[in-house]
Amino acid sequence: MKKTWFHFITFLLFLILILFVVGVALKKGEVSRRALLPKHMVLFYSNQCEHCKHVEKFLSRHHLTKPLQKLDVLKNQKNIQMLIDTARVCGGNTSTIGIPLLWTGGECISGDVGVINYLKRLEL
Repeated sequence: MKKTWFHFITFLLFLILILFVVGVALKKGEVSRRALLPKHMVLFYSNQCEHCKHVEKFLSRHHLTKPLQKLDVLKNQKNIQMLIDTARVCGGNTSTIGIPLLWTGGECISGDVGVINYLKRLEL
């Protein structure tokens, strides 16, 4: 009986250790992915996207004080991969990523209304 408890407790401790190591590795992966993302604002868009056109119209009428990099996701495979990586860091479902998506340098803002409202606050 004592041997059974000893084996059971040993197994539980081993399982807890494995879960801890896996958790730390996953957290490190998230941190390293975040480190690869730019520190400046990036707008993921497409010229064929109607919601993206609303953001473009707003940008053409307003001057931003912060630099904004615009990446067309239909013209460049690297831009698509960066969009996927950004969505992963933000906790989004990578199979249903939508554009426009704004990476603020620390968080994601999606949809034309959300992006425009965020950019309006920058102007204040």
